[in-house]
Amino acid sequence: MKRLGLMLAACVAMSGAYAAPVWDTGYAYGANHCYGFHAPAGWTQDNRLLADKGVPMVFLPQDGRLRAARVMIYAGSIGRKPNENFTAAVRGQVNDVVAQYAQSNERIRPAMLRRIHARDGVSGELWRFTGYRNGGQELVAYLPGSRSVNYFVAQIPAQADAASVETAMLALVASYHERQSCPPCRGERCAAE
Repeated sequence: MKRLGLMLAACVAMSGAYAAPVWDTGYAYGANHCYGFHAPAGWTQDNRLLADKGVPMVFLPQDGRLRAARVMIYAGSIGRKPNENFTAAVRGQVNDVVAQYAQSNERIRPAMLRRIHARDGVSGELWRFTGYRNGGQELVAYLPGSRSVNYFVAQIPAQADAASVETAMLALVASYHERQSCPPCRGERCAAE
């Protein structure tokens, strides 16, 4: 009996080490989208930090160096025009970002890095934006929704470890999934746009 108790205690301890905590599962929703994700290991999510700016979810690193560098990843979504395919919607968004910064006399340079994939088989695109005056960069993962393009943006200051941030971004992308239902938000795991 004592042995069984020890085995059960070991199983409980191991399951706690491998199971994702409830708080790291979240979703974002709006009129044209409903998608879920898991915060990358070593990152927390916050649905209040930039809510007043229309940003549904922000992911913050727990690593002291990345936190000190003021790294963040945030989620968002853009609607697609009727009959607009994913690629055209992404190109339109990329052009809009470049035009927005051009108004401030910044010459942002976008580059499509590669195709990316979520665990459920969804395929998207990973882009890098450089040329910011502060020397930083942004990585943007664009993922298709049925009526939207959903995205995650990693803001990476010049002094930050870009490879670590990219690893976290790819983990976030891997967890991306469209949801059939996004009940009204009642906690910190979800965010309405």
